[in-house]
Amino acid sequence: MKTETATLKIGQHRGSPRLWIEGARLTRSGFEPGERVAVRFVAQSDAGPCILITSADPNNAATHTISKRERGGRVIPIIDAHDQAFAALGERVAVSFAFGLITITRS
Repeated sequence: MKTETATLKIGQHRGSPRLWIEGARLTRSGFEPGERVAVRFVAQSDAGPCILITSADPNNAATHTISKRERGGRVIPIIDAHDQAFAALGERVAVSFAFGLITITRS
């Protein structure tokens, strides 16, 4: 899979910063509904602070479960994450999708 990128907005949910990712990009990146993923904040990286979303395994403790929505007979995966760490990235973020890895940085 080639790396895909998108610019998304950090929303708010009950006063907490919220990142909402849904759609075919998640499927192409290997993330499926019901799968456990690890969401972790990296304070220092080459691009400044970032957030990594990876498939959970024994080395990465799962922090979230991928949800789903059904539309027109299709299942759409959703990552809905709330964390104060998203506020450090600003209102708009750059999201890079690679197989098994989503990287979120300042836009």
